[in-house]
Amino acid sequence: MFQGTIPGPMRSIVRETAGSWPRGPVYVPCCGNFTIERSVAGMGFALHSSDVSIYTSAVGRWLTRQPVGIQLREESRDELGWLADSLDDGVGTVATLMLGTRFLTSVGREGLWHERVVRSYREQWKAKHAETVERLSSSDIELASYEVEDVRSWLQKVPRDAPVCSFPPFYGGGYEKLYEPLEAHFTWDAPEYEPLSDDDVVSVLGAITDRPYWLTASNHDVPELHPYLRGVIKATPRAAPFYVYASQARTRIVAPRHADRAGEGSPPARG
Repeated sequence: MFQGTIPGPMRSIVRETAGSWPRGPVYVPCCGNFTIERSVAGMGFALHSSDVSIYTSAVGRWLTRQPVGIQLREESRDELGWLADSLDDGVGTVATLMLGTRFLTSVGREGLWHERVVRSYREQWKAKHAETVERLSSSDIELASYEVEDVRSWLQKVPRDAPVCSFPPFYGGGYEKLYEPLEAHFTWDAPEYEPLSDDDVVSVLGAITDRPYWLTASNHDVPELHPYLRGVIKATPRAAPFYVYASQARTRIVAPRHADRAGEGSPPARG
């Protein structure tokens, strides 16, 4: 339902690892697309999540029954005024942003392809939006809380003995680039923070791992975390590997099987 870039085998590792954690609160900074929350849904954890992106905050606020607080920018009304009736400060707004990630990059751009993309969404908007609202409303994710806050300050508030599970941005400035089209056309009470540099990403990994229960993943191979390497996941032959680190978990390797002939493929093999 939500956007997601985390391979299925990684979600399995998350669920397996969380099975050994004490039941109670689990903290998920940089929650992104709520992959972790979806992975451990129904396991008895009280999930506390945080992030700073417009997309994630819309979803997180809606899941915790907060006003979403996102509006169409005045300067975008000429091109996108047809979206205004879909912004209800709740699930309708979330559905609008979700669909927006698929076509807003074409708004205002020259070329027949971009024009066709925008026209297609405009003509089919009511049906697409209603379908997305229906799918969102069937979500089984439950959050105990969601905060719009930078990971560096939010982690300082997390109890030292509570499990933390997080997939931080893999590269400095990753979130900012990903959600530029949404920020260009919508306004909200965005938090003030300094984007993570590559060095900051490594520091955040250190803050996550300084506790008894934790799991994190990155496509950075972090030498300091080699003793805690629990999995290397390569979803496709050309994909960058994910390195999964955890305080407690069994080790596995997940890699794609190579096709016997060009054009053939098969699902990932689990080691």
